[in-house]
Order: sequence, then C-alpha cells, then structure tokens
Amino acid sequence: EVVDGNRRATVRRYSAELIDLLAAAITVALRRADEMGDAITARGGAGQIAAAPSGPRLRDWLAFAIVVLVCGIALALELTILGT
Repeated sequence: EVVDGNRRATVRRYSAELIDLLAAAITVALRRADEMGDAITARGGAGQIAAAPSGPRLRDWLAFAIVVLVCGIALALELTILGT
C-alpha cells in the first residue's frame, strides 16, 4: 500500500508539472501570436488576399475525398482483418 500511495503522489506531481509546462507553452504561444498580429497590422495588414471570398475548390474536395477514403479503409481493416 505504501508503494501505491507513493506511486499516486509521483503521478500527481508529474501531472502538475505537465500542466504547468502546458500552461507556460500556451501563454508563450498566445503572446507570440499577439505580437505577430501587431506586426502584420503595422505593415498594412494581410491585404486583399485575406479579404477575397474563397471556398473549397475541386482540388480541395478531391483531397478531402481521398483522406476520407483512406481513413475509412484503415478503420474497416482495423475492425475486421487487423483487429488486435
């Protein structure tokens, strides 16, 4: 029982450290994203490229269909032949 209690304490400590690291990483990423947004705005913004309405084109739909097909085949194989 002492080993289980010690193991739980270790897991909790590692979990707390992981949460601290993730919080720090997210904070840094958000700060850098804000700075990048300020830099883009200072240089005149993204221009007409970002303002132009666009949507998925034929090439995008084909890529999406291929991804869905590959994922479907992988799932079917996992559920039938390759199941562990």
